[in-house]
Amino acid sequence: MKKPKTPRPILGTANFGTPYGLLSNKVLDYPQLQGLILTAIELGIETLDTAESYLESQKFISSLGRGLFKGIHTKINIGKRSYKDICQAIENQIQIFKSQNVSRILAHDWQKATKIEKINFHRSSLQFPEIDFGVSVYEVDELVDCLQYFSNFRAFQIPYSLVDQRFRKFLSNSSLKNRPLFTARSIFLQGALDSRLPSNPFSKHPNILGINSLLNSTQLTLDELVIAFLKQSGVEEFVFGSVQKEQISGIVAALHKKYSPLDFKGLHSDDRNLTDPRKWKTKF
Repeated sequence: MKKPKTPRPILGTANFGTPYGLLSNKVLDYPQLQGLILTAIELGIETLDTAESYLESQKFISSLGRGLFKGIHTKINIGKRSYKDICQAIENQIQIFKSQNVSRILAHDWQKATKIEKINFHRSSLQFPEIDFGVSVYEVDELVDCLQYFSNFRAFQIPYSLVDQRFRKFLSNSSLKNRPLFTARSIFLQGALDSRLPSNPFSKHPNILGINSLLNSTQLTLDELVIAFLKQSGVEEFVFGSVQKEQISGIVAALHKKYSPLDFKGLHSDDRNLTDPRKWKTKF
């Protein structure tokens, strides 16, 4: 087995100033957000992840001092937008984060976009050579489409967790021509992996119980188990959200530990009602 890679952590900001996910009602105020940012900087996290739809997140990040982060990764919707509209959306993101550095822009709704809209995003990307472009995908066929027809996109954000390993074959395929960079998101599935959360409606799901069993047998924390999984998977980066400074510290500490190889394949679930938050009910 190859030596596990240490993926690069990226702080997600979907929960900045607004509730994020069905399992969290916590809204952080500006002093709390500033505390998270300072902790991330102190621990060596160099990149933030946002999107044009994260209005409070974008407002907060734009207020930060110049050059605190090496890169801002953001996402834009391309559906129902012309070539001119997409170029303007890219310009808007660059302008909003002028005090930082927009280093990557991803298309956010690839599956719903028409062929023309996809081509327009591709054409737009050629106008900004200083920025890496790619796609935030939900489904495997979206990634296949990109790799086949839009080979210049070099960065892909994928949903990837202990219970959702659909993209594993791409991560383990060392022969993939001009292998792109993969960033895992939803690594904790918005809290659904943690059976201890009283608001978790999936705590008795067989795959969540399987995680509990592995936690008990390995004596790892959930943070450590997730990081061990990511290290073993081959992803280059991962996005994680946090509402506490201690959570950020725990993730970074877990990254520096060594882990014995584990068999995670049995934790994968084909139950999309579990693995796809878009299918979750608004109330449980």
